[in-house]
Amino acid sequence: MTISVLESNKRAVQCADQLVLQPQRDIDKVRKYIHSICFKIESEEMLKEGDKFYNIINAVKGCEEYTEIEYLFGKKLIEERSSVLKEYVDTENNKLLTVLENMKNAAKENTADYERLNRLSEKYNEVMKCL
Repeated sequence: MTISVLESNKRAVQCADQLVLQPQRDIDKVRKYIHSICFKIESEEMLKEGDKFYNIINAVKGCEEYTEIEYLFGKKLIEERSSVLKEYVDTENNKLLTVLENMKNAAKENTADYERLNRLSEKYNEVMKCL
């Protein structure tokens, strides 16, 4: 949704010096898109209200690239060792481990979905080491 809003307002985006965004999903794709339109992420905040997590991204004109892990979890959040990011990663990884265990019990551990989810869990574990 965030990307489609930016895409449908390309002229305004090109004239802007700053973008303040609150993507609701596909945040890694939003980060990549921001970079693809020659903006860099100056700051990023993750907040939690109830059981929901929210990201706020402040981007300014400039160029930068992230690693895959940084796109997934937010370079600034990792650098700041965000306690909210840590809680988010822990929560999501626990959900993922439950799904993986259920798939294993259903003899589905040799499927592409299982492998994809297992790789994602490894990424959660990798970023947790940085937090």
